[in-house]
Amino acid sequence: MTTPPHLSTHPTVDPELISTARTRLAQLGYEPHLTTCDAREGLPARDDVTFDRIIATCSVPRIPAAWIERTRDGGLILTDIALGIEGGLVRVRVDGERACGSFTSTGGRFMAARGNAATYPVKDRAPYEPATDTRPTTVTAQDIREHYSFRLLLAFQLPGAELVYHADADTGAMALQLQQPDGTWARTPLAGASTVTYGGSPELWQRVQEAWQWWNEQGRPAQHRFGYRRDPDGSAHVQHISSRRRWAL
Repeated sequence: MTTPPHLSTHPTVDPELISTARTRLAQLGYEPHLTTCDAREGLPARDDVTFDRIIATCSVPRIPAAWIERTRDGGLILTDIALGIEGGLVRVRVDGERACGSFTSTGGRFMAARGNAATYPVKDRAPYEPATDTRPTTVTAQDIREHYSFRLLLAFQLPGAELVYHADADTGAMALQLQQPDGTWARTPLAGASTVTYGGSPELWQRVQEAWQWWNEQGRPAQHRFGYRRDPDGSAHVQHISSRRRWAL
């Protein structure tokens, strides 16, 4: 069933996009309610209604309280939860001040939510630690690149970490690099030997190998086998549905 345009509200942080959207939608015969605001902080007071559905075409680190407050009991929220290394679509049902659901079986990503029309938040990161050692690894760059649900698991395990590509300054050889805000990093080549080079503590990559072992022992669960819950106090966690193992986000 298609929602009548007058029952839809479409907020965005960029007033120019609102103007363009209003013109183009009118040309198609649609007149939904368009409003300029940072919807993560809530809609304007005049929009004091509750919604049956909220679909956010931007990513957020966790579901904002404002969305839960404005969704009726039993209503649904679909959004992209961005967790650093990876993220994905979650579909949750609202129950009072709580929202529970799971990652969707169909993957999807959106751009990060913006604080204003022109800028995105800039992450602070300490200088990279110098390389300290190279060792054999049971997890290769190919393993990580090929398995989306494993990357999602790494995001649960290592909040705040990032996964990037690294080109060697001398040879141009490409590697997959896991890095943390404190300057710690671990790098494994895209091709060649199954090795990992560390900068700082080796614990970072040890946790990757532990996650790989657990994921395989559990039968390589897909993303929809992980539940998502956002509690009234603002905390959020994910849980492997079969084993009940939990990770705080």
